[in-house]
Amino acid sequence: MAERKDEQAGFSLVEMLAACAIMVIIALIVIQFFHKATMLWDVGTRRSDAVMKGRAIANAIVQDLQWAIDAPVGQTNFPLEITQTSAKFWMLGNPVDGKPAMRYISIKFEDDTVTREVIQYCPDEGHEAPQELADEVLALEFTPQANDVLPASITVSVKVSTNYPPFQATARTINRNFSRL
Repeated sequence: MAERKDEQAGFSLVEMLAACAIMVIIALIVIQFFHKATMLWDVGTRRSDAVMKGRAIANAIVQDLQWAIDAPVGQTNFPLEITQTSAKFWMLGNPVDGKPAMRYISIKFEDDTVTREVIQYCPDEGHEAPQELADEVLALEFTPQANDVLPASITVSVKVSTNYPPFQATARTINRNFSRL
C-alpha cells in the first residue's frame, strides 16, 4: 500500500502572519531611527545657521566701528552715543570721487531685530532707509571699556536663540571686541 501525503511543503498561514508582523516591527523601528536622525540633522543645521547669523551681525558692527571717528567740527546735531542696546557714531568710509565719505551710522536693537541706518551723508547727499541686519535676535549689547568720547575698546555681544523643539531652550552669545590701535 502506498503512503498518502496529506501535508504539502510550504508555510502555514500562522507562520506567514508571524513573519509579516516581525517585518512590520523592524520597518517601524528603522523608520523611527531615520525620522530622529533627520530631525537631529535639521536642528543642528538651524543652530549652526543661528550662530553664523550672530557672528555675521557682530562682525558687521565691529567692521563699522573700526571706521568710527569723532564728530566733524561744528556737527552737534548727531553726537556719538553708545548705549547698552544701540550705537550712533560717525564713520569714515571709502572715498567717493576722491573725497572721504563721512556717514552717521545708527545701529539699534528693538523687538528682536537689529537694524543699521545711515542717518546722514557728509556732504549731505540724502538718507538711506534702515537696513535690517537680522531678526530673531535675543539681545544686542555694547560694552564700552572706557568713558572716552570715542572709546578705545568696545565689546559687541549678540545673543541668538538656538532653541528648536523638542530640545531644551538654549541660546548662544557671540562676543566680538573692537580695539583702537
